[in-house]
Amino acid sequence: MTTPFIPAEWAPHRAMWVGWPSHAELWEDNLEPAQAEVEALVRALAGPGREQVRLLVGKPEALADARARFDGVDGVQVIDGRFGDIWLRDTGPIFGAGSKRAAAFRFNGWGGKYELEHDDTVATQIGEASGTPLDRNDFILEGGALDHDGAGTILTTRQCLLNRNRNPGWTEEKAEAALAGALGARKVLWLGDGLLNDHTDGHV
Repeated sequence: MTTPFIPAEWAPHRAMWVGWPSHAELWEDNLEPAQAEVEALVRALAGPGREQVRLLVGKPEALADARARFDGVDGVQVIDGRFGDIWLRDTGPIFGAGSKRAAAFRFNGWGGKYELEHDDTVATQIGEASGTPLDRNDFILEGGALDHDGAGTILTTRQCLLNRNRNPGWTEEKAEAALAGALGARKVLWLGDGLLNDHTDGHV
């Protein structure tokens, strides 16, 4: 069976998943500013003829406030969930064409630097909440490490994907085989380093 290509980054999609800043102990004095920024983002995205937003709230005590903020806002669904970090692009699954299936991967806190409770369960939560079957892959990968063009080409960096803190022993050949099997990659374009001074080890 041929794995269908992952849609391009710019392709229309059914919904946008957003993590709600929920942890006062992590954000400290920045919690309210972060919530204001994410609220503004969600309001800019959602609405008739625009995005459907699925707002995943990471702690029970943050749920009532999130629901109150978005009560009556078209296109926003507030979902009770659990996570440590709001970067759902990295911890969540990668949806395939038509959201018929999604690929899920192991997550280790960006190479063990930020291991927070529940982050390794986010893909499962999103799969269940969206009703999307997950194809589980037994290797470590963050969604932000890849860009897709919708025709089977993936752009990534050696700095991140070949880092020993993710999948020890990976070579370009092994990584390309894994991406072909999990995401239908036909071609992988390799950059050396990614974002400078970024805690992700060079996401593309």
